[in-house]
Amino acid sequence: MTRRFAVIAVGIVAACAVAILILMCLPVRGPVRLVGGAAMDAPDGFVAMCRAQPDLCTTPPASDGMLTAYQTGLLDTVNAEVNRRVMQRPDGPVDLWQVATTEGDCEDIALAKRAALIRRGFPADRLALAVAWLPEDGRHVVLIAHANDRDLILDNRLGYVLPVADVSWRWISVQSAVAPRAWFAVAA
Repeated sequence: MTRRFAVIAVGIVAACAVAILILMCLPVRGPVRLVGGAAMDAPDGFVAMCRAQPDLCTTPPASDGMLTAYQTGLLDTVNAEVNRRVMQRPDGPVDLWQVATTEGDCEDIALAKRAALIRRGFPADRLALAVAWLPEDGRHVVLIAHANDRDLILDNRLGYVLPVADVSWRWISVQSAVAPRAWFAVAA
């Protein structure tokens, strides 16, 4: 009986070791949704933009229910159109946040995508800005779309929309989609 127990125990340990090795080889995936934690100050450039253009920071009307296929398709279309139309240019010494028309930095391009989506009927209460830290680029702002089952990234560096879960970025803060002047630390 003792020998049989030892064989079973060795088998269990070996199976656990194989499972751990398999899990270690899987790619690291991030969260499906960016969840806000503690309230924090909005980025300075965003605050200045809200003072200068308060209409960009108003509380949107509540949307009703699930996104349609048309609305979801708009994400890829607008992301690609704005990325083609707007040339990436860094701000000068002052970080100005404004809706880009022909050139701008990451947050200007994210704001241009937000404006274009809203103009075409995408619900504003499903869009939020988010700040991440990227090892290769430093601070980076993207537009987040709260889709039916996950959050999606509209990034000026990519020609396609990417699920939040597919990146291993260090998220810093996220804007509230329903109260745009409110910002939150991203909960781990």
